[in-house]
Amino acid sequence: MLNPLDREQLLPRLERAGFRFSKGLGQNFVTAPWVPETLAEAAGCGKNTAVLEVGPGAGALTRCLAHRAGSVTAVEKDERILPVLREAVEDFDNVRIVLGDVLKLDLRALAEAMPEKEKVAAANLPYSITTQAVEALVAPDVFSRVAVMVQREAADRLLSRPGDRDWCLAAARVGWRYEGRRIREVPPDCFVPAPHVVSEILCFDRLEAPRVPVRDEAAFLKVLSAAFFQRRKTFANSAAAALGIGKERVSTALLEAGLSPTVRGEALDYGELARITDALER
Repeated sequence: MLNPLDREQLLPRLERAGFRFSKGLGQNFVTAPWVPETLAEAAGCGKNTAVLEVGPGAGALTRCLAHRAGSVTAVEKDERILPVLREAVEDFDNVRIVLGDVLKLDLRALAEAMPEKEKVAAANLPYSITTQAVEALVAPDVFSRVAVMVQREAADRLLSRPGDRDWCLAAARVGWRYEGRRIREVPPDCFVPAPHVVSEILCFDRLEAPRVPVRDEAAFLKVLSAAFFQRRKTFANSAAAALGIGKERVSTALLEAGLSPTVRGEALDYGELARITDALER
């Protein structure tokens, strides 16, 4: 059995498999035991929980999750690492490995195929797809918790709030249905190869209801996206271009919502965007 946390075992095994770390895939494998333990604990899984893991790599987190959860579905994009991953989890009968891209798979279907009622997600995410992957994990609205390890810069963006310097569309979409929090900082020497940045473990808990009540959630989410379509422009200009409607109609909706026609999209909070959506629908 391979211990993926033991560098003296892991690196020769990777070499025998012909594996080379890919910068393009952001591959940095954890070798500090406390890191996957902390991430698995943050996921909050128990024997009645199914876990979707994204990017298992050599299987360090996968093993920790399998010890705790009822089942683990591990989605890995890089076919080259599969022999090593399979060896790392060969003593578990509750791990299923799926070859695929988290940004292209039907995550709702994967989650619904898991036998346990409670479903959570966990991932050590590469920087290049961090925000897209977190958005993909929260979009199906099937995971009660999403625990991820990301680089600090991405953590700052994902946990930003309306009015913050880092406030962005990804944070707005994630924060619409999930409450995020920081768990712990992870230094570069916990990985092989060591990245040039500090990472953080984050946890996102699903809210019982969206941030504010809306009449038409699909329409609201379109308006939310329109607010960030052309940053540093007024919401009226950005939304008109994004939604394909006249600027005058948007300006009228802003006035009906009690807002200035010159307000910028990134300055709007969820409640204000909900009022704009209702005004546009009217």
